[in-house]
Parts: sequence; structure tokens; C-alpha cells
Amino acid sequence: MQPTISKSDRLQDKKRGKFMQRYQWKGLNKQQLGRFYEQHVQMELAMLGFELYHPAVDDHGVDLVFRWPKSPFLELQIKAIRKPEYLFVRKKHFEPSPGLYLAVGLHIDGQVPASMLIPSLVWRGRVDDALLDSVFCSNNYEGLKSDPEYGLRLTPKRFDALRERFDLRTMLEGIIRPALDAQFLKTVFCDAFVFSAAPQSYLEQHEALSPEQKNLALAVHVSDLYPSEMEKTSAMAHALSAVFRWQDNSEGPLIVASKVLYLLERYGQDVQWFIHMWTLSDSVTR
Repeated sequence: MQPTISKSDRLQDKKRGKFMQRYQWKGLNKQQLGRFYEQHVQMELAMLGFELYHPAVDDHGVDLVFRWPKSPFLELQIKAIRKPEYLFVRKKHFEPSPGLYLAVGLHIDGQVPASMLIPSLVWRGRVDDALLDSVFCSNNYEGLKSDPEYGLRLTPKRFDALRERFDLRTMLEGIIRPALDAQFLKTVFCDAFVFSAAPQSYLEQHEALSPEQKNLALAVHVSDLYPSEMEKTSAMAHALSAVFRWQDNSEGPLIVASKVLYLLERYGQDVQWFIHMWTLSDSVTR
């Protein structure tokens, strides 16, 4: 015989079932959502093995300091959003630097937060790129009361495309196991690889490279994002003369420079970092 369930019990079960549904963000106010997402990001970092530190005073826009053990400290500002629309960070609390990142989490009911980890240097020294140019902006509001800010002009389509480049877990794994070591750079930016018609065969000869490095090398090989930005590409080729002795009357410098730009943009690094990865004895003729 089945037990009798009262009307009040059924009502309580209905409420309890609704409460137990996961990822119901609409029930949280702005402060609660932001607090939850900060904890979510901290859990992702902790599970990967990062060391976490909380600022004693939250007056500089830094929500979290973290680092991989025995590695440099990194600073993180965290933003939780409910829909892809214009988002900004105030410049007085967000000065682009190699160790500063912005975590953005999109919260849609019934789904785990969709997270990105964006290097702050994306706002500085950006090269021609249709997606980044459409999303990232800088507003100074001269003569107005509003504080200067760095902005992201997000839409659903732009958010999805941007997340493909800056997925939180992928970016964190890149910090843990850097693909951009000296051996990788020397392999990828030598003539035999950059101009090879069979890059996969060339990489198979370099057992020192990890599978992740080989996949990244192939992505660099096929990259061709900056042919129309000749001024910046030429400037990059000139800057790289500290590493490479370019041959005269060759388009090689522009090809190599365009691929260096792709790589540095992807990892939020600058040209000086690239140059410092090499020593004077590593200079080669192109």
C-alpha cells in the first residue's frame, strides 16, 4: 500500500526540488552572483594546484593574487555577468601588465559559468585583428565625470568567439605548463619550420617538444592574421633584429613577424619577452 502524501508535503517537495536545481542564477542578486563566481574561480585555481592569496585591503581592484608554486605572482580581477553586453574595468584599478588578468564568467540558468581568462596586455599594443578590434576598447571620457575605463563590447557571438581564445581552463593550463620555452621558440621560428611545406613531418623530428607544444607550433605555422597591418608587422620585424639577422630583399621577416605577433597575442606577452628568451649566441641569419 502506497503512503498518502498530503498536499502540503507535495508543495514542500516542489519548492525543495526547485531549490535543488543547479545553476539557478536568477535567484541571486548582483553581490551574491559576484561572490559565487569569485569562489568558483578560486576552486578552479585550487584544483589545478595554484597557490591563492587574498589582498588584505580591496582598494586596488585586485580580487585575488595567485601563482604556480615557485613562479611569479599574478593578479586577477573577477567579473560575473548574466548576459554578453558592454563590460568595463576602471583604468585606475587595471593597468595592463604581464602579470594582470581579467576573469569573466557568463551565468546562464541551468549552465555552469562560461569562463574566460583575458591577459590585460590585450588592451595594449594590439595588432590588427577583426575580433579583438570589435571587442576591446579604451575610453578616457575627457571633460566628463566618468572615470577612464577599458571596455569589452560583448555580444553572444563575440563572447563565444572570444572564449575560444581565452577559455579559463586552457589559459590556466598554459600558465602551469608553459609551451613558450626557449626550445619551442627556436624550433618554431627557424626557417626550416616556418616555411616548411610539411610542418608535421618536421615536428616529428623534435622529440623534446610536448604534444601541446607541437599543436601550438602547427597553429602558429598556419596563422596569417596580419598581412594588412604592414606598419606593425614591419615594426615587429625591426624589433626582432636583436634576435635575427634578416637577409636583404626577402619577405621572410614579415612572415616570421606576423607569426610572432599571433603567438604573443595568444599568450599575452610582448616583444621584449620574446627577445629575452633568446641569447646573443642564438642569433641566426634569416
